Amino acid sequence: MTINNEMMNKLADLSYLNITAEELPSLRKSLESMLGLMNTINEVQISELNDKIVTKRTLAELPEVLPALQLKPEAALLNVKNSKNDYILVPKIIQH
Repeated sequence: MTINNEMMNKLADLSYLNITAEELPSLRKSLESMLGLMNTINEVQISELNDKIVTKRTLAELPEVLPALQLKPEAALLNVKNSKNDYILVPKIIQH
């Protein structure tokens, strides 16, 4: 999907963002990339997966199905405050 400057400015206004003219091309490219990934996800046939139990193995197979979404764990954890091995640690908020 191609996004023009008018669409970007409207999105910026709706999001209360102040986007400069210099930022516009890189933000537009990022948004187009995200929308492209969403289109890829929409094209995946999941009817065969409905009866499967999602396991670590089936999750590991996803990069083969969606090559555009391949992401290494260390890249995914770059902005995470707390992690251990390849897992994100979150605070316990529910008390028994």
